[in-house]
Formats: sequence, structure tokens, C-alpha cells
Amino acid sequence: MSHTQSTVTRTRAAFAALWLCASVWSSSVAALSAADRQHLLVRTGFGVDPKLAIELKTLNREAAVEALLATLDFDPTIPPPRWTAEPLPPQVPADDLNPEQLAEFKRLRNKTKRQHGKELQAWYLRNAAASRSAFAERITLFWHNVFTVELRSLPHPLYLWQQQQLIRAHGSGDYRQLVRQMSLNPAMLVYLDNHKNHRKRPNENYARELLELHTLGEGHFSEQDVRELGRTLTGARPNLQTAKYAFKANWHDDGDKTVFNRTGAFSPEDAAELVLQHPRAARYPVERLWRAFVSESLDRAAIDRLSTEFVDNRWQIKPLLRALLLEDAFWAEENRQQLVRAPIELVIGLHQETDLTLNKADQWVKALANLGQDLFNPPDVAGWPGGLDWINTSSLIQRQSVIEKVAQAAEADAQTNARWLDMSYQLK
Repeated sequence: MSHTQSTVTRTRAAFAALWLCASVWSSSVAALSAADRQHLLVRTGFGVDPKLAIELKTLNREAAVEALLATLDFDPTIPPPRWTAEPLPPQVPADDLNPEQLAEFKRLRNKTKRQHGKELQAWYLRNAAASRSAFAERITLFWHNVFTVELRSLPHPLYLWQQQQLIRAHGSGDYRQLVRQMSLNPAMLVYLDNHKNHRKRPNENYARELLELHTLGEGHFSEQDVRELGRTLTGARPNLQTAKYAFKANWHDDGDKTVFNRTGAFSPEDAAELVLQHPRAARYPVERLWRAFVSESLDRAAIDRLSTEFVDNRWQIKPLLRALLLEDAFWAEENRQQLVRAPIELVIGLHQETDLTLNKADQWVKALANLGQDLFNPPDVAGWPGGLDWINTSSLIQRQSVIEKVAQAAEADAQTNARWLDMSYQLK
């Protein structure tokens, strides 16, 4: 190659590099397009909030993400049911009840449980629809689907309310603190049978799910780790009269255990620390967040980088969310309109984008259950699977019915408001 040809080649390469840098620079510096704003708000909320969309109109990616993070507010917008601030109704009958009294006690207890459960579901839906921060509500729902419990399996809805409060307190804060407190959360302990975990009758159910579903994922622990972590958690149970955590020392196995090659007389308070020191502990939540907000296909290099930054930032969730939303993959055209909206996103999003107040919340709770998302009652311990699992022959008909019902409530004309009836509205 001649000197002239070499110079031309280098010049072309330099111009190509400059063009690439300019393209990246312009995408991050230029104000978001209408399509960009819609993508950001739909992915992080339930739909396009018109007011927030206007506020983001002149902002670039970094500024828009920062503005969105500034809206994070986990405090309920609507006051929760009154019973959430009251003592737990009696759950255990008195010893001196005759058979008829005992039957009546159980009937009233179960009636109260069902009524309070319905009130909590309706409150959550109304609060999510009216929230000052749709992103905070999405994050709350995300963590509930990681640390899954089932409302109908708990002694009383107060257990789930307390877990909700825990998620709201740490949902964008210190992930380690979230795991520590969640590992001894009464709702988790009851739902996954740890209230039966006795040193003489070990129950490994909670230990297994803590590793497989909550913190590490399948294939990153041994059966010995499960057994030994189960021993570590013996005696961790709630007080059924108060729904508060109450360690029962005489149920606890105080011998040495070996978990992840560490040996000691570990107690239930040590369980979270043992798990968090596993090399996989930082990567698992990043993968879950990626699938929820970016794409169902993982970018291994990006996940590695985000996981490292997560640890470097002292396991703080908010900086991780910022980095996630600034990933090129989040904004990539091929990743837009690729995730299926969950039923709750569909229902609330339709109301928000037609500027309708979500009334008759109890009826919409039933509609969500028909669509496959019975609030706080996921199908199993793994939570709602999401993705294409939301779509089947029955649910498509139900979804179309929901869209038409909201459109009619907004007095929409199907011909001039066809986008409400378009299948693409069900994607995000």
C-alpha cells in the first residue's frame, strides 16, 4: 500500500470514528424525541403520564433519567386501609371455647381475612393509579415478584402489608439491607414454611427458595448449602399473635454449619450475610432488573459491568437503576415494543392515557385476576412469569375487552381512537 493510500485509509478511519462519536454524543446530548419519551415512561411506569412527558420534553437522556429518578416517592398517595395501623385481630382461639364457639371464631377470623385482603388489593390498585411516582410503584411490584408471597396463604393481610412497607423503605436504597430484612420477614417465613423449621424437624423450603428465587438463581448452590442454610434458619418464625418476627431459641440448631465453604455456629441473622458474600449475589438482581426493564435477552458484558458498578456503589439500587436506564440497550430500537405489558400495566396505563380516574377498584381487581394477575396472589413461589406467558387465547380476548371498556368510558370513537384497540398498545 502506498503512502497516499495509507493516509487516505487512516483519514477515512478517523472520519468514521468521529462520526460514531458524534452519533453517540448527539443521542445523549440532544433532547429526547416524542418516541424516546414514550419509551422511557411506558417502560418505567404504567403508561405515558402527560404531565411528566411535557416536563421531559427539552431534556436529553441523562437529564431525563435524572428527572425520573427524582420523582421516586414510595410513600402511599392514598391512605391505606385503617386496619393496617391497628393490632392484628386475634388469630389463635382461647383455650376455653366450646366447639360451637370455636367454629364461630374461625368463621369470623376467615371472614375478616378475606375482607381485609380485598381491601388491600383494591387499595394497592387505586394507589398505583394515583401515585405521584409510577416508577416507584413499578419497582415495588418488581421486588414483590422477586420476594414472592401469596396473600391467600398468609394468616392475615397485615403480614403482606408489613412486607410492602419493607419494600417501600428499601426499594431504591441499600440492596443488602433489603435482603437482610426480607430474610427474616414474617410473611416470607410463614409463606415458605420456616415457621415449621425446628432443629429436630428441619424444613428446608425457605432456605431453598431464598437461594434459588430470591438471591442467586438456580444452579449456583449445592444441596449441602440448602441443608446447612436450613439449619441456620431454624427457630426463625413470627409471633402469630402480633405478626412480628420472634426468634425461638429452643427451636434453633446452635451447632456449626458450613454454607458456601464457611463454617460457624450461624444464626438466622447470619443467613443474609452468607448469601450476600456469594460471587453471584450482585449479578442476580441486575439480571432480574434487566429482564424487567430492558430486554428478556441478557447482554452478558453489560450485566458484568453493571454488577461490578453495583458493588462499587455499595449495593445501592438507585445508582443501578440510573445506569440501567442509560444503557444503550435500553434505548435500542430492537428492544422497544418487545416486552408484553402485565395486566396491571395495561389497566392503569389505559386509564392514565385517557385521563380517566380509576374507579370501582374492586371490579378492576377481578378483571386483573381474569387476565392472569390476581394481585398479591402469584401462581406459585416463582411469582408471575411475565413475558409471553401473559398472552393466550383467553387472555387476548379479556385484554381486548378491557381496552374497549376503557375506550367506551372515555367516550372514544373506535375509528378516531384506533390506537386503543391496537395490539401494539399491549407491548412496551
